[in-house]
Amino acid sequence: MQWHLYGRNGSLVVAVSGDVDSDTAPALEAALAEAVADRAASVRVDPAGISFVSSAGLGVLLRFYRDHGVQVDCGNLYLDRLIALTGLGVLYGDSEEGAG
Repeated sequence: MQWHLYGRNGSLVVAVSGDVDSDTAPALEAALAEAVADRAASVRVDPAGISFVSSAGLGVLLRFYRDHGVQVDCGNLYLDRLIALTGLGVLYGDSEEGAG
């Protein structure tokens, strides 16, 4: 898994690529913690490059949504389907239309 931060419309975005599984979920957690520590108006995850997400990765996303309001952008077909199947559409926040 790889990630980088960039700004977009007042939000700090964590762009993630590769597999997010039990081995790489701690790196995702560290990336999100870094983004949240920057105290941006909002933090979002750009999942365009994600190829796989395990329950460990979903757990990190859900925890950061619950604790810090971090939301996930739509547009990754794999993740969109996984979120729809698990009923976690809340992760999309205001861009919930992508799940389906």
